[in-house]
Amino acid sequence: MTSDYVYQTRRWIGAGRNDCVAENGMVASKHPLIGQVGVDIMKKGGTAVDAAVAAAFMNCVVEPGANGIGGEGVMAIHLESGEDIIVDYVGRPAQSCTPDMYELSEDVEPGWMGWRNVKNDANVVGHKACVT
Repeated sequence: MTSDYVYQTRRWIGAGRNDCVAENGMVASKHPLIGQVGVDIMKKGGTAVDAAVAAAFMNCVVEPGANGIGGEGVMAIHLESGEDIIVDYVGRPAQSCTPDMYELSEDVEPGWMGWRNVKNDANVVGHKACVT
């Protein structure tokens, strides 16, 4: 991968991810395009949280089997003020939960795994909560 930016991508022997290092931030990812989009966001004035959310969405594109918009997540944010914030967008169902309790998106065809999306995807809602 070539880039005009002031960072480098290194491949550590035996490691399964690329290391993107910049002067004022970093993005760790398995795929170089994920790190690239995170660095791009920060270079355009975005925060580390903005970069993390953009990287998460890029991960959906380049590694769809590992991460998806219909998934869930947790983001730990340490603010410059010293305050720590946890955004939890993981929905843990009760033991009595059954599939018929979830409303499905009727207007969306089943995905490559064979099932339809649950309405109000948690990842999209959670990522939006992190940047607003």
